[in-house]
Amino acid sequence: MTLDPIDQLETQIASLQAEAAMVGKRVDELKTAAEDKLAKGGLTLLANRDKWDSSPVSALVEQAQGEIDRTQRDDYARGQETAPTGSAVKDLWKRLRTYDDRKRLQHDQTDAQSHLRSLAIQIARSPAATRFPLAAELCRQGSSLEADAASAEAQLFELQSKLKSLSQELQERRDAIATMGFDSLYLAAQLQMHGAAPVQSPLVLKRSEEAHLVLPATLCRRRTKTQWIGGSQGVSFPIGHTGIRYRLGSFHGHPIQQEYLAIVDTGSIVVTNQRIAFVGNVKSLAVSLTKLLHVETYKDGVAVFREGKEDPDIYRLGSPNQLVFYLNYELDRSADQP
Repeated sequence: MTLDPIDQLETQIASLQAEAAMVGKRVDELKTAAEDKLAKGGLTLLANRDKWDSSPVSALVEQAQGEIDRTQRDDYARGQETAPTGSAVKDLWKRLRTYDDRKRLQHDQTDAQSHLRSLAIQIARSPAATRFPLAAELCRQGSSLEADAASAEAQLFELQSKLKSLSQELQERRDAIATMGFDSLYLAAQLQMHGAAPVQSPLVLKRSEEAHLVLPATLCRRRTKTQWIGGSQGVSFPIGHTGIRYRLGSFHGHPIQQEYLAIVDTGSIVVTNQRIAFVGNVKSLAVSLTKLLHVETYKDGVAVFREGKEDPDIYRLGSPNQLVFYLNYELDRSADQP
């Protein structure tokens, strides 16, 4: 865990990605330059095979010579295919008729040149290459470029490893935010390293008490209302000229009780190292951590159960998981203290 805020972590990852891309490009350039130097040195050795001792790499030299011969044969064949006949019509027909052959020859020649380059590089890397001055400097430059490429590749590996670690952390923290509603992994690491930082609160604190979380909240209580369902039977008639009607009959309805949440007050809920408290506009209350029985968490609030009270205190708030997170932290701390 980096202990960096998530926006700084995202910026750091973007910077590392750009740096890794630059180093990766540098690695490719160095490798290509090294192979070009070595290939040129190897071809120089092949062109002067009678002037140096090629016996240690004789098998490679023979294979390379075979590719040289193949390239030359293809060159000759392509030249014959495109040689003019003296007749425009015949030349056109010849070009059309030999199109597939020319493509085949071109592909074969490209393949031969690729194999030749690979063999020339292997020859240039052999100790025998250093004994021929015309090729020795090219081979030395190629080897130096390969060393630079290896160093850049080690740097790239280090960057990619760091990038992988940070990307994994970023994904885990994003998942935590999606689940908990806040960066719980970052907060847990901060609490473990530094403890909870004191915050300003509307609560009057006791001696050695610190407020660690303040959230806007609405205090609610469960209430019950009764509704009568049913009807009556009978007749009614007016009494004199008063307009009052008198009814005879019976009522057959029955009561239904419905439970609902009634808003008591709005204000702030405060978690300290000693208690959880609500400070409202007209009502305030506090519960010692030692008196908490349990807490039920909902999508938009929490229900706090305490000793000596049957009904819970219900708080509607935007970050219920964060409240429970801090409560767990404070309870764990108080349990560890003698």
